[in-house]
Amino acid sequence: MKNTVEKVVKDYGSAWEYTESSYHRTWEDCWKLYNNIRTEDGEAYEGIANTFVPMTFSTIETMVSAIAGGKPRFGYKATDKKQEQDTKVLTAKVDYFWDCDKWSIKTINWVRNVLMYGTGVVYLWWDIDRPRMINVPLRDFFIDPTASCIEDASYIGRRFLTTLDELKSYEVVDPKTGKMEQMYKNLDKIELSKGEDNGNTGDPTDKQEKDMWMGSTIPNAASTQVECIEYWDRDKDRVYVIANRSVEIRNDENPYKKQAKAKGEKYAKGLVPFVAQRDYVDEALFYGKGEIEPIMQEQELLNDLTNQTTDSVTYTLNQMYTLDPAFSDYINDVENLPGAVYPFPNGALQPVQKGIVPSAAFNQIANIKQEIRETTSASEVAKGVDQSVSNVTATQIQAQQMSAGQRFGIKLTQFEEEGFHDLGKLVFQMVQLFVSNKQNVRISDENGISWEEYDPEKFKGDYEPEVQLASTIKEVKMADDQKADAIFQSMVSNPLVDQTELTK
Repeated sequence: MKNTVEKVVKDYGSAWEYTESSYHRTWEDCWKLYNNIRTEDGEAYEGIANTFVPMTFSTIETMVSAIAGGKPRFGYKATDKKQEQDTKVLTAKVDYFWDCDKWSIKTINWVRNVLMYGTGVVYLWWDIDRPRMINVPLRDFFIDPTASCIEDASYIGRRFLTTLDELKSYEVVDPKTGKMEQMYKNLDKIELSKGEDNGNTGDPTDKQEKDMWMGSTIPNAASTQVECIEYWDRDKDRVYVIANRSVEIRNDENPYKKQAKAKGEKYAKGLVPFVAQRDYVDEALFYGKGEIEPIMQEQELLNDLTNQTTDSVTYTLNQMYTLDPAFSDYINDVENLPGAVYPFPNGALQPVQKGIVPSAAFNQIANIKQEIRETTSASEVAKGVDQSVSNVTATQIQAQQMSAGQRFGIKLTQFEEEGFHDLGKLVFQMVQLFVSNKQNVRISDENGISWEEYDPEKFKGDYEPEVQLASTIKEVKMADDQKADAIFQSMVSNPLVDQTELTK
């Protein structure tokens, strides 16, 4: 047990050092800019105004709404002609899981993390009769630093804070006996620290770090919390959980491999219940680059210019004066009031001459905003900004939409072919492992509600998921509508076509 604890803690430490040295500062800055917090206070312009222009926030939310604004459609294709070809019931089953666990909300957070930080991770597990999903904070996720994708990693895992009572409540089904048993062992050996870190040696969790950035505190929480490192060893196909970096509370064969063995699979393999999605990917690196990182300097420069311009306008609107020192006793009586009369000789009270705010300052602000839009492809048109008062022609708007559409199409393909594809595959593999009996599945379509039987014996072997996000579905529908309209227009007034039937 001691060797296992040392190995897990060591590997976790290596993964933490890798991300701390390369990514943590970037992730922190991305989070701050999204939440309208300055990242360069020591170097930024310091004046009266302290405005933050929320370009980063609006850019991310525009893209989140476009990518995760609706329920995706999961389809499955057989990989062999001997398999069942009608997979509508599989799609309906995933839709049912999606609704039960509110995956729409969780995938919105997932997509937002991908766009903010460049990488987003979700974790799935089988809960009695359906899969459940949680979002894993990126700082609390770890992976073999030498890996460039999940498939290459020798280990992968997550860290979380919990309590002893919660650990005691977890139970799992033994596939051999069918009886419930406690998931975690050796809980009586866990010592709760009376200090503030409770086993968390210098590397705060994502929640602790963000609470610190926001100035929030949780009083007396450390004395009851337990830090758990959940470690999936892909080489040995085992899962370990270490509490407070000192006590092994779980050391099991991969539960999905164990379930596959119980079902009689000859070449059983374990599953890794993590699904990762990246934004801009370097083929040599696991962690991707998000939408905020390329515009960090532009966002801060935009804040500085906006504050400088605001201060300059404020100085111009609030008149300042010089007063002859001989009348210094009257300084507190002088106010900038309409119609005010002061008993001073001519020239004793003079307005301070101030320059006009140059139009180049406002042009520069507009240029920076345009650079941010070009970098992220989140144009004013995509954001729904009214351009009726600007000098933008219909041709220019159409060109913007086409350019943004091409870049956005690539991004949709990334999400459909990586994260959501892997999510659909993992869910189906869990269904194959844990659903043994026939079930009635509700199917909702244009014909209303109907019920079909899911027979696990019909869906053996691999089925390849095919995912369409809501934006893709809308685009396909629009293309079909345009095609139908073109066919209709070509047949209108055609004497060879029955116009009554055509209209119907």
